[in-house]
Amino acid sequence: LLVAAPAAHASIEGGAAAIFVGWVMTCLGLVIFGFIVSVTQDMMSSKVDSLRFGNSRIIEHHHTVVLGSSEALRPLISQLALANESEGGGTVVVLSDKMPMDELMRIVELPDERDLRGTETVVRHGSPLQAESLLKVSAPTAKSIVILADLDISADESDAKVMRTVVALSAFPKLAGHIVAEVRDVDNVENVRLVARHPIECVVANDTIGRMMINCARQPALASVLESLLGFEGDEFYLRAWPELVGRSFHSIFLEDTLAGAVPIGLRKRNGRILLIPGADEIIDDHDEVIVIAEDDNTYGPRATPLGPSATAGTRSGAKPSEEDNDDSEEDHSPRGHGLVGADRPQHYLFLGWRNDVADMVAYLDEIAPHSSTLTIAAQLPLDEREVQMMADGRHRRAGLKNLTLSHIVESVVSRHALETLPLLHCDAILILSDQGHSGDPTHADSLALAALMLTRDIQ
Repeated sequence: LLVAAPAAHASIEGGAAAIFVGWVMTCLGLVIFGFIVSVTQDMMSSKVDSLRFGNSRIIEHHHTVVLGSSEALRPLISQLALANESEGGGTVVVLSDKMPMDELMRIVELPDERDLRGTETVVRHGSPLQAESLLKVSAPTAKSIVILADLDISADESDAKVMRTVVALSAFPKLAGHIVAEVRDVDNVENVRLVARHPIECVVANDTIGRMMINCARQPALASVLESLLGFEGDEFYLRAWPELVGRSFHSIFLEDTLAGAVPIGLRKRNGRILLIPGADEIIDDHDEVIVIAEDDNTYGPRATPLGPSATAGTRSGAKPSEEDNDDSEEDHSPRGHGLVGADRPQHYLFLGWRNDVADMVAYLDEIAPHSSTLTIAAQLPLDEREVQMMADGRHRRAGLKNLTLSHIVESVVSRHALETLPLLHCDAILILSDQGHSGDPTHADSLALAALMLTRDIQ
């Protein structure tokens, strides 16, 4: 009673000794009460800090885990939200230790909440290299795991970090989903696959963008097609295995329009081989996935009664072209407007700026360009540094150029006087690269590219 009610000693009868004992018990009660309040406060503060700094473990399944953070994080979340829209939304969990939690939370929260389209974003602080942190984001039960490259270090160091993350994921005997890893150097792809214990897809963003730029330069309007197909707005590529199609030829499902709401374009065989527009005798086997172009993954499927070839042909050929299709008043009938694909004459290319993987772009262009074509690279990066970078990028392991004649010019791509000395009017294609020879700041590189574009257009 004296501990619970400190003032109870005032009513004690029994003289000074009893009152003293009551006073002592009252003081002891105050100490115990203060101790209980202090412990409770510490426990609550610890719990709040755990929630604030992302140290608590989440209980989730069928979600998407993003390991690491970079400038690609916000666009990635935006595209994942679009992909999850047909399912009523989803959950994206980000695990990173590169930046404070407050800053990371501002990145994952899109400016307009409607852009999330029902998708929830959760942030946790921890190292993707530690299995304990991976358990914190329920990585074993995720439907997909995305590993982002670290853009603040060199390509080899970033890829080594990705490899360590893949090794950490290999500590789990089983993963519910697959792994998608961003690799910065194409030469390190096999190394990442070598240490992977679970299914993994490696994406070399720089290499892919470089090839896309070359193909878009050779084929006008290809960029708009790729933009439509590679995003989750509009139609996209989808792969799925259909047991009811096993034993049929790809040719038959295409002619009979078997998959309603989709256009089949190829197969992914069980061994991972990709066949685009297979031959007429290609049979769909068990576990083969049909590659299609469709609006969403839940908007297409096999028809109950396949259409006959004649009905399909009538449907495809009977549609009248719209006025927009007939309106070719703005079509470019110049030689450049018809593209460079399939041309046998020598072609002349010009690169303005420098990229760390320019050697891979040169090697790819050499494979597809006609014989006796030329390539000029104009950038401020000195010739000796260019040679070092190209050697480090693997050019020494490749054979010499067969179709291209390569020449280098050391000039500023944002100087009008320097650009006027270049053969801008005689080039079949001009590619303006995000110049990485001086600064790793993306904003600065974009400013240089924009200035080079405006000056080039004005000179032409």
